[in-house]
Amino acid sequence: MIATAAIIICTHNRATSLRQTLESLEQMASPEGVSWAIVVINNACTDATPEVAKEFTPRLPIRYMVHPEPGKWGALNAAIEAIDASLILLTDDDVDVEKAWAQEILSAAERHPECDAFGGKIIPRWEDRPPPKWMLEHEHGLLRGVAVSYDLGENERRIVTRADAFYGANMAIRRTVFVEGYRFPDSLGPRGKERAPHGETGLVGRLLQNGKKGLYVPTAVVFHRNRADRATERWVRTWYKGNGVSEARSGQVKSSSHLWFSIPRYLWRNLVESTLRYGLTRWTCSSSVWLRHEIDMATTWGAMIEIRRQIRLNNRGPKEDNEEG
Repeated sequence: MIATAAIIICTHNRATSLRQTLESLEQMASPEGVSWAIVVINNACTDATPEVAKEFTPRLPIRYMVHPEPGKWGALNAAIEAIDASLILLTDDDVDVEKAWAQEILSAAERHPECDAFGGKIIPRWEDRPPPKWMLEHEHGLLRGVAVSYDLGENERRIVTRADAFYGANMAIRRTVFVEGYRFPDSLGPRGKERAPHGETGLVGRLLQNGKKGLYVPTAVVFHRNRADRATERWVRTWYKGNGVSEARSGQVKSSSHLWFSIPRYLWRNLVESTLRYGLTRWTCSSSVWLRHEIDMATTWGAMIEIRRQIRLNNRGPKEDNEEG
């Protein structure tokens, strides 16, 4: 039986949004028979985050932590080291949870002791105004990472591939996983203004690869609040540029001995071809066509930026290393 649980929220300069998330947790049904806490991690915040956490402390079992070094997954790793809970639930500071959210996750963990990781539905909730048609058409497919949408249907089922790995806005992992030494890849994730997604999917992917089991829990539902600027092509390019950074940083970009300006030649070719195809199809073809080219263009550019960054780091002299340290 699960005796202790912790809900962890890492936040960076989103005090107003954090307040709304905590209000939804205040309306959530308390997990039955479980000692639980809400861990709010101040990740290099300079806004009113401390005041918001203090405001809710009398009303929720909040444990407030400060992690001054920017980086979501590094902050979460630090929190995991500091807390002692049998099940660790993750959500974000721009999420509203359904009343039974935590109880559904805990119930699934009780029913399936053989499973190590759990995740549920994430439903986009667009604010300000409806998103454009192309976003609505692809928010559950091509753009599910951009829209923060995760829905594998109405039936509980096992997760066996990284392609279906849970998102950090709605997932839970047993503490035994972290006792074994697993951690989130802290080189990825939001870090100030930098975006390099897939820290959570990277961890879940490693768990699955190493024989751990994941379970999709459709009754554990949260709503992700999306600002209007997330429904723009500029945000699509920003997100997928970060995706390219993640791929290069985690070693997923194919190496090559054929280089132009220290970058694999095939990446330059991909960038030119995808840019031309995007320009030629944006106003003449359906979104299923031009979006793929735009995504390819942005992802390739992100990978190239990261490769150049790594080259600069590798070429630094001892003096530069000492100055940075």
